[in-house]
Amino acid sequence: MKNIIRLVSLLFLVPAFLFSQPGISAVPFLQIGPSAGLGAYMAANSVLPTDDTFGFYYNPAQLGVFSRNNNFSAQFYPVKMKWLPAFNFSDLYFTSKALNAGYVFKDMFEEMDVNVGVGYIRTFLNLGENVLTDDNGNVVGTFDSHESYDAFSIGFGFEYFARFSLVIPTKR
Repeated sequence: MKNIIRLVSLLFLVPAFLFSQPGISAVPFLQIGPSAGLGAYMAANSVLPTDDTFGFYYNPAQLGVFSRNNNFSAQFYPVKMKWLPAFNFSDLYFTSKALNAGYVFKDMFEEMDVNVGVGYIRTFLNLGENVLTDDNGNVVGTFDSHESYDAFSIGFGFEYFARFSLVIPTKR
């Protein structure tokens, strides 16, 4: 019982040193979900337990659920998804990949098992080749532009009369 009280006390102290994740973004690209399949659920997947590798993007506490049943998972798009295909720009594309790892610490505490999950997502949006011109419209040069982000998270899960999942929020 003492170990459980220590664990709960520690979990209440940890958030004092963390920063919350903002709900809005200065760059709208960051609001594009990395998973087409989970995005089709219209954010309902943020409350539904899932073993999907991209699941922690929508709800980081999913890593606590993931790590109960899985040790490792990887997911990626095998082809580049066309971005804004109606405009017929051949060099606009979107790609994303994710990795999750989990481990259950059996018998660490007397009455419960504690599990830990770690997740990583890398998303890349290629905006294509752009032309740089001077004031008169003369071509000065070209450059490639893109947007990308990396998302990391750590989630904990344990069962003590009920199932709990907690997360350490990270900056994206």
